[in-house]
Amino acid sequence: MMSRRHSFLRSRAAVSLLLPLLLLLLGLGSRPNCRGAGGRSARVSAVEIDSDASQRAAAADDDDDDDDDAPSDDDAIVGDSTGGSGEGGEEEEEEEECGCYSPPPGSTTTTKGGARLAYLITAHNARTIDDASYLFRAIRYPSTIIIVHIDNRTDEGVYLNSTLRREIESCPCGSDVHVDRLFEPEWGEWSMNDPTHWAMDVLVSHPRFRDKWDVFLNLSGDTMPVLTPDVLSELFDPDGGPLAGSNYVTSSNCETGFVPTSVWQFPEKWHKRVHYVHSPDGDYVGDTIIEHVDLDGVARNTTMTTHFGSQWMALTADFVRYLVSELRREESLASMYRDDTIELARLMTDETYIATMLMNVRPYNDTLPELLPGGNLASLPSMYAMRYERMDEHYPTAFGLVPVQQRYDVPNASLCDKPRPWGPYFLGVYDLANIRRSGALFVRKVSVHLDPNIVHMLPVRSHDDLPDIQWPDEVKISEKVDWGMLRAQAREKAKAKEARRAKMKLEKEEEDQGEEEEGEEGDDELDPEVDDDEVEPEPEEK
Repeated sequence: MMSRRHSFLRSRAAVSLLLPLLLLLLGLGSRPNCRGAGGRSARVSAVEIDSDASQRAAAADDDDDDDDDAPSDDDAIVGDSTGGSGEGGEEEEEEEECGCYSPPPGSTTTTKGGARLAYLITAHNARTIDDASYLFRAIRYPSTIIIVHIDNRTDEGVYLNSTLRREIESCPCGSDVHVDRLFEPEWGEWSMNDPTHWAMDVLVSHPRFRDKWDVFLNLSGDTMPVLTPDVLSELFDPDGGPLAGSNYVTSSNCETGFVPTSVWQFPEKWHKRVHYVHSPDGDYVGDTIIEHVDLDGVARNTTMTTHFGSQWMALTADFVRYLVSELRREESLASMYRDDTIELARLMTDETYIATMLMNVRPYNDTLPELLPGGNLASLPSMYAMRYERMDEHYPTAFGLVPVQQRYDVPNASLCDKPRPWGPYFLGVYDLANIRRSGALFVRKVSVHLDPNIVHMLPVRSHDDLPDIQWPDEVKISEKVDWGMLRAQAREKAKAKEARRAKMKLEKEEEDQGEEEEGEEGDDELDPEVDDDEVEPEPEEK
């Protein structure tokens, strides 16, 4: 068993909070001059999170509702864009010019009512920024909040010159949009959590967003919604929507379905189990026991059984508020468990931290969706997963599933990055049948640079609108014909052939000339020049 107290982390947090102030006094603490929508200069984020995520600065006292202690609207995030503030005629003109989505005539869904959805979109390079423009068009909708985080390692010019920025600036379609670039997430490290926790903190703390949303969903830039925004809003509607009131922290590749997988459900030698029940030195420790102080000031020990879910989630506002407020308290369970995972260098915490908190903290461990025996939702039996994605198909799974379907490969010339052996793999139209049967609300990863057909096909109003296209038993696609290359090869071949002909002709001429010269030399040897007087006359015939 293990317990951890982290005074050194708290000391480091204090230094990290004082350092920006010192740099500011010295004139060295300015933010990068990233310009966002509408040409506004970059401004400091409403809620700062230090780079190693060891401490969240409190934006306001939890018990104080005075807006003087809360971030002001002037502390806006880079790239603000607010839709729906003009006159009715202006809104209609924007909808027509921008292609803003509206429910079809006669539909039961409207732009009024339903859940207010708050999204985080994360993009880390030029390709995901480009793909995120399609995602943005698909989810922008009145009463929707969309926060976009661009990886800080990406050159700011990539975003500033992107289609995504132009869409955000000119076509929010009634949604409230905010863009910033703060973090540099590293795969496998805690920093993968930073954009998600920052966005939740901003949504809870900033007066522009506070209490103006019902569900938080984080999405990668290469995600697409399966269903239109009005249908999604209706499904999460707090007033009777079939998905309301529950937290969803898994995707389709989770073999325990909507319930996160306990580390003890994996085989004894499985890498995920081995990693989380042993110390970095290889000593067996089992479940981690976290020493913390509850809201009443009482010291407690809580056993945290690690659960694996997904990095991509749909969370209730109540659970998000709990996480944000507890991460502000240094000695809370949320903070001490976070610090423990950082000290032990746990991998994949973006898939385990929130899922583990959800499964180990009351009353939130009662907010998992109710399931039928087949693993589908009791409130929406057609739904088997929140997100459809393909992962871990390079070997049989921990529960004995042997993947057999083919999957999309990435050509060398594509802008898409080659997936790691375990995925996630890119999806395309051949995956539509599985997406349809899963009832999933989102799919990942998709890209216009690999299979644009699936991107242009989504979203739809019903899964029944998706064609039942599935992978054949085996399909082999020929290489793409490069006519320019073939023409160049043909020209080179013709040149080479002409050169050979010229060479052969030259060799023949040289050979003929050599034979002619040899013939002349032979004639000189056989017919030497002599004086006519010295020639004996031939005898006369008798």
